[in-house]
Amino acid sequence: TYTPSAARPIGGGTTAVVADARLSTEFQGDLTSASASTLAVQEFLAQSLSLNGQTDTARSVVVAPQRMPTASQAQAMAQALTALQSGNWSTSQELTAAAKAKPTPGATTRIPSASAYPAALRKQQLPRSAFQQITATEAKLDSFQVILSDRSRV
Repeated sequence: TYTPSAARPIGGGTTAVVADARLSTEFQGDLTSASASTLAVQEFLAQSLSLNGQTDTARSVVVAPQRMPTASQAQAMAQALTALQSGNWSTSQELTAAAKAKPTPGATTRIPSASAYPAALRKQQLPRSAFQQITATEAKLDSFQVILSDRSRV
């Protein structure tokens, strides 16, 4: 009867985080004109307010960008999220907080098969080694920051 929390237990102690499809797809299409961009932002804000009014139960909702957004789509989404943060019906949080939130009982926990993921998108993904390298670089930067007087320079 209402949009469930983003956290979904999928078995084996693993929790998946599901993006809200309606909010996440508001920024599709050609948003290069001011009217189209403004309409997308207004529809996003209206949808988020409507989602808030569904229940008094607090829940975590994740909004995800498209896989390959255009600059105008990314700008419209950023504008909408900035406006949402200044509203009084929503609070921003880190993705890790959404993953730790209590799942909504009865929410869908079905996982599509690996074959449902398009091969063209699979080819565009970064390899695991790239993420391992990012983690290692981040750790080195964190160590380096300790000796700097102004951390914002890193």
